[in-house]
Amino acid sequence: RTLEFGPVTSVIRGAAGTDFQVGSLGIFKYNDIKQIL
Repeated sequence: RTLEFGPVTSVIRGAAGTDFQVGSLGIFKYNDIKQIL
């Protein structure tokens, strides 16, 4: 799935939750992305 600000290039699942690497824009937390979607 492509988000409005770019493709998700990797998913990082950690103890604190799930983070998404979005292209060259950096890493976003799942809770932040969930508010956008």
